Amino acid sequence: MIVLNAQQLQRLAESLLRIERLLESEGGDPGIIREGLEEAAHRMGVHLAVVRLADARTLLQLHAPPGGGDPGKLWAVAELLFLDGLRALAEGDEGEGHRVLATSLELFPHVDPGLQLPRAARPPGERMEAARRILDGEAA
Repeated sequence: MIVLNAQQLQRLAESLLRIERLLESEGGDPGIIREGLEEAAHRMGVHLAVVRLADARTLLQLHAPPGGGDPGKLWAVAELLFLDGLRALAEGDEGEGHRVLATSLELFPHVDPGLQLPRAARPPGERMEAARRILDGEAA
C-alpha cells in the first residue's frame, strides 16, 4: 500500500486542481482530463477503473484509517471520484456522473478532520455541498 506524505499530497492536489480548471473551462479536452485523472490515480497507487466500480464501503475498508488506511489517501480517493463524476457529467453521462459523485459524497465525511489538507485542496465540506447540489439537480 502506498502512503502519501505531505509533499505527495500537495503535488496531487495541484494536479487535481489543474484538472478541475480544465473541467470548468469550456472546451476542456476530455482526453486530457481523462489522462490527468488516470495519472493522478496512478500516483496514488490505485486504478481509477477499480475505484470507479467500488462502492463506498469497500473504499472505506481499503483506505480509511480504522482499516489501516491512510487518511490522506482517503481524501485523495474522494477528491478523485468527485472530479471523475464531474468529468462524466461533462461528457454527458449523467448516470455515471451521479453514481460516482454519490460515492465521493459517502467518502468525504470519513476524511479525518485533523488531516492537514494541501494548500490547493478544497475542504471536504465544500465538496459535499457541491455534490449534493448536483445530485439534487441544482447548478454546481
